[in-house]
Amino acid sequence: MTKATIQSVRQTENAELFTICFEGESYTEFQKFIIKGTENATHRRNR
Repeated sequence: MTKATIQSVRQTENAELFTICFEGESYTEFQKFIIKGTENATHRRNR
């Protein structure tokens, strides 16, 4: 079983956003999502 930690991304008065980071990974799942979205947007812009 893979271990993961829960990390806070952003907290406001009304809510808090969390992400997970799997053991041995450099980036959280939220960071990977942002990186992938940025890469896709750049790729589409360059078509």
